[in-house]
Amino acid sequence: MATRGWGDISATDVARLQQRGVATPTPKTPKYRNIKTHVDGYVFDSKREAEFWLSLKAREHAGEIYDLQRQVPFELSCPIKSDFGTSIRGTVCVYEADYTWRECGTQRLHVADAKGQRTREYRLKAKWMQMEHGITVEEV
Repeated sequence: MATRGWGDISATDVARLQQRGVATPTPKTPKYRNIKTHVDGYVFDSKREAEFWLSLKAREHAGEIYDLQRQVPFELSCPIKSDFGTSIRGTVCVYEADYTWRECGTQRLHVADAKGQRTREYRLKAKWMQMEHGITVEEV
C-alpha cells in the first residue's frame, strides 16, 4: 500500500514538511504538453483547439459557415452475426469530433479535429470515419 508508514504523522508534521518543501505536490505535466484553455465558457484541451474555435466562430459570424458544433459524437460500427445467423450492425466505439460545420452554398458537412499529436487511436478512427460515413476528418 502506498501510504504505509504515514499512519503516525500528524497535521503539524505535514505542515512542517510543507514549509520545507518536502510534501508539496508538483502539478503533473500533460502527456502532450498541451495547455487547457477557457474561451466562451468552454474548456478546450489545447490553445490550438481554442484558437481554431475562435476562427470558426468568426467565419460563422461573417456568414461563411453555419451549423457550427463542438464535440459531436459519431458511432463507429461493424457487422455482427446474431444468434440466428443474420448479420446486424453493432456499435463498437464512438469518435468524438472536435468541430463540425457546414459551408454556405454547398451543404457539405466538415468534420475537424485539432491535433498536435496523431495517436494510433485517432488514425484508426479517422480511417473508420472515411470507410463508414464517407467523411474525411480535417486536421487542424
